[in-house]
Amino acid sequence: MIKHQIIHDLRAKGTAASSFGAGFTLCVDENSSIDYIFNWLKVKSAFGGRIETLSVIAHGRSMMVDGKKRGGFGVSLGRDGLTSDNVGDWEKIKGLCRYIVFNSCAMADTVGSDITTDGKFLCATLAYYTRSIVVASDTIQQYEWYDDGSPLDLGAWEGTVYYFRPDGKYGILMGPRKKLKSMPGSYEAVKGVQL
Repeated sequence: MIKHQIIHDLRAKGTAASSFGAGFTLCVDENSSIDYIFNWLKVKSAFGGRIETLSVIAHGRSMMVDGKKRGGFGVSLGRDGLTSDNVGDWEKIKGLCRYIVFNSCAMADTVGSDITTDGKFLCATLAYYTRSIVVASDTIQQYEWYDDGSPLDLGAWEGTVYYFRPDGKYGILMGPRKKLKSMPGSYEAVKGVQL
């Protein structure tokens, strides 16, 4: 089993590999196809077994809605991205990963009732097609990066972090704690949530 792999879309600035202590990071850009990403995952899995956690560092697609920046429109990952239009393509990596964690802005946000603006529906559909547990937040994320090649500092999650299981069930994995002077913006797992 492979413990941890990262896919980093370089439009999200910074160096990802050592942020999580993973052995290898696949760096992609706006020219990388989703099939390129899937083939890389299949090769890694063929040699190392199932991937325990796949971390995706990419910009969540967001826009201004009623004067507030909102997400739920997908993720800018490679040329094709991840949207409600192409989420079914992810069935190509069905069963390769136990967890897929999106370090992306507001992927699980829900702006309206239309399928293209429902990030929770997108996450649940992705979990179904990949047979993975998908983890994503409903809030714009903050992180620090440096030009000198130092690792990204993702810090604590912003907002509510959800998990989505392949069987269609989902829930809150982590929620905002009361702000403490010594730990602003920190989070704790919600009691009783088992993955």
